[in-house]
Amino acid sequence: MTHLGYEQDLVAALDKARAALKRKATSDNVKAAETARKALDAYRAEKAAQKDPEARRFRTLAPEVIEYLKAEGWKVEKTKLYDDADRGALKKENGAYSKASVDKYANKWLEKLDGTDKPDDGLMTRKARLEIEILEEKKKEIVRENEIDAGKWVLRSEIEAMFAGRAGLLKNGLGPEFIHSHAPAIVTLVGGDQAKAPDLIEYWLKAIEEHFDRYSQPVEFAAPANPAKEEEEE
Repeated sequence: MTHLGYEQDLVAALDKARAALKRKATSDNVKAAETARKALDAYRAEKAAQKDPEARRFRTLAPEVIEYLKAEGWKVEKTKLYDDADRGALKKENGAYSKASVDKYANKWLEKLDGTDKPDDGLMTRKARLEIEILEEKKKEIVRENEIDAGKWVLRSEIEAMFAGRAGLLKNGLGPEFIHSHAPAIVTLVGGDQAKAPDLIEYWLKAIEEHFDRYSQPVEFAAPANPAKEEEEE
C-alpha cells in the first residue's frame, strides 16, 4: 500500500468514526473518533518529519515529547517535564512543541541516560546555571535574615556571648572571693584545724578551675528542625 493510500485510509476511518459519533455520542464512539484522529495526526507528523526532521512538532508533552526525549537518550521524568513546562522552560509555539525547542530544553535542563556529556550552549549555559544557583542561595539568605529579624532564630554569637558573661559571673562568685571568705566557717563547721584552711582554699580553687575548664569547652547548638511549626504548636 502506498503512503497516499494509507493516509486516505486513515482519513476515511476518521470520517467514519466522526459520523458514528454524530449519530450516537456513546463513550465507545468518542474513544473511536479520538483514536482515529490521533492515528492520522501521528502519521502526518511522521511523514513531515521524514521530509524535514528539524521541522518535527509535538502536540503533547506526554506521550509525544517524553517518548522523543527517551528515544534520543535523555533522562526525563513526566513530573519534571510538566513542572519545567509550567515554569516556562519549554513552551508551545502555535499549539505545538517544535523539535528545536525540545532539543534546546533537553540540552539545558536534562542529563543523558548513559552519563555522557551532553551538547550544550557552552559557556553561556554554564553561566546561566551558576546564576540560578547564586539566586537560590541569595533567596535562602534573605529568608534566613527575615526569620532572624522576626525572632525565630538567635545568632550563635549572641548565645555564646551570653553564656560567657554568665560563666564569668559564676566563676567569680564561686572562686577566690567565695572560698577566702567562707573557708574559716567551713573548717569550723566540720570541726577541723584552722591552720589547714589554706590547704582547703588551694583544693577549692583547683577544683573550681578544673570544673570551669570543662564548662568552657565548645558546645554544639542544635537548631529546631521547623521553628515556624513549633511556634504554631505553642
